[in-house]
Amino acid sequence: REIVVFLRPFFRNLLATAFQNYNVVFWTSGLQELMQPIIDYLVSETAKYEKKGFNEYTYKCLFHDSCKKTKDTLAKPIAKITAVFGEKSKDKILFIDDSVEKCCLNPKGTFINLTRWEFDSKSSHQFAKLEMYIQELSGVLKKDSKVTVAEYVLKNPFC
Repeated sequence: REIVVFLRPFFRNLLATAFQNYNVVFWTSGLQELMQPIIDYLVSETAKYEKKGFNEYTYKCLFHDSCKKTKDTLAKPIAKITAVFGEKSKDKILFIDDSVEKCCLNPKGTFINLTRWEFDSKSSHQFAKLEMYIQELSGVLKKDSKVTVAEYVLKNPFC
């Protein structure tokens, strides 16, 4: 069975920057058997783009079974991430999603809501802007370990 995947413009750059600066977790409300091959493909494409080996990138994946069913959506509670990386990680977690409802159970400032992308969308440069944003955030976090992601995001909203 063949799957066609369209990547948002600047996706590879964004993912490469994320891997250079962060622990990366892909979290989808999709089923693991459908989504794991797509995630592996995205990572391998980024590795080729960066001229690196696939094994140089480490990441975790969470799927449908890690979501919490709410009245309106399948939410992605921050506690699932802290279970993977430890309680100390809770101040350093940033969700990036195109559905604000999926982050509804998390503290303010812990997520960035992207616009949904259509193939010919005007939001095509959003990932380029996001790459710069997460680079800046990484620099601030490295410079001052007391700064939390939420503090930074609330003071410097992504737009």
